[in-house]
Amino acid sequence: MAISLKSPDEIKQIERANHLLHSILDRLAYFVIAGRTPRAVSERFEAMTRQSGALAAFKNYQRTPDARPFPAACCISVNAVLTHGVPGDRLLKPGDLVKIDAGLCLDGWFADAARSLVIDPAPVFTRNIANAAESIFHAVVAACTPGRQWGSVRNIAIQRAAELSVSIVPDVAGHGIGRRLHEAPSLPLELNHPSDVDDLVLREGMVLAIEPVVAAGSPLLVKSPDGFGFETADGSLGAHYEECIAIESGGPRRLRGLGLE
Repeated sequence: MAISLKSPDEIKQIERANHLLHSILDRLAYFVIAGRTPRAVSERFEAMTRQSGALAAFKNYQRTPDARPFPAACCISVNAVLTHGVPGDRLLKPGDLVKIDAGLCLDGWFADAARSLVIDPAPVFTRNIANAAESIFHAVVAACTPGRQWGSVRNIAIQRAAELSVSIVPDVAGHGIGRRLHEAPSLPLELNHPSDVDDLVLREGMVLAIEPVVAAGSPLLVKSPDGFGFETADGSLGAHYEECIAIESGGPRRLRGLGLE
């Protein structure tokens, strides 16, 4: 597993891209309202990204050469659909749990982030599921210190999920990021099968996208009718949260770029 370690200057460039992405997502959140379609949200994201001098990283993206190109600027997954949903024309309504997973490329450097938004009015249960994914993210990031093995980080994520009464979806993995959207290492928080990923030691200079995906019920997923999305087999709600971090000598640092000029 060839892992690219980034210099401080390279991390700063990745941080610039992530700062832009989070700024766009902050503004886009106000556009996600009842009566709007996921397709309209995706088109707004693409326009905002282009106007900012960046490119929407997911548009026509192929994870492998033989994969079908993703047809939209971002993934929008609603309710039981947890990841990779293709934005469609179903009107959003109160109570919906909307996951936006988006990436961009700025000056050759990539950013990746996901948020779970609740359209009010909504049950407290729905908001708790949305908050659970972000809570697990924070627990994971706090544990991402140099010299720590990924297996111990995973254990913290699993413990936090149990405390919140949610299931982490197995084999949905965070990843390295930089000049490419997906770089080594692949970092699942839960596993269906044995893997040597738990032996990976976190090192200064790693830049990682951390992305817990959780389900309120069974973590078993099935393919959505759109051919891209994955949804819970039992129809339960799920949530997704993602940010990029850098492993530095003093510990992990979130790359939202808050305070950058």
